[in-house]
Amino acid sequence: MGNVPEFRDSFNLKDATLRKSNALPTADGTIYTTGIDLSTLTAKGARLADAELKIDVDDLDATQLPNGDTLTFSVLGDTVLPIDSSSVVVHAAILSMAGADSAGDGPEHVRYKIPSDFSYRYIGLKAVAAGGTGDISGSNVVTSIVF
Repeated sequence: MGNVPEFRDSFNLKDATLRKSNALPTADGTIYTTGIDLSTLTAKGARLADAELKIDVDDLDATQLPNGDTLTFSVLGDTVLPIDSSSVVVHAAILSMAGADSAGDGPEHVRYKIPSDFSYRYIGLKAVAAGGTGDISGSNVVTSIVF
């Protein structure tokens, strides 16, 4: 069949532009992930491809996320960078991890289907750690766009 480009090559996208890694917050902390620019997936306002935001969280042990501590992720959208407290929550609590019950279960993964009418150029996460005793700042959350 000759040189047929891969599906993702037809969008002229680079993997690094669609994958961001951020450190998780300290005890009782909040972080906002680096926003991913969705403009490369659109043309004249129409979404060219079905895409999902994939969220990968490192495995956390009972010392990092002890009983009584929680870690909650929400999907945010914005028309400008950075993703921050002024960004719009488009899906609250898409992933919640609770203390030692979640610890040691292995890495957490979840996908959010980006609606075809998603009106924001940038997408990212808000991660809120509560409970005050663990420290997860040495672990990461990775967001990426997958097709």
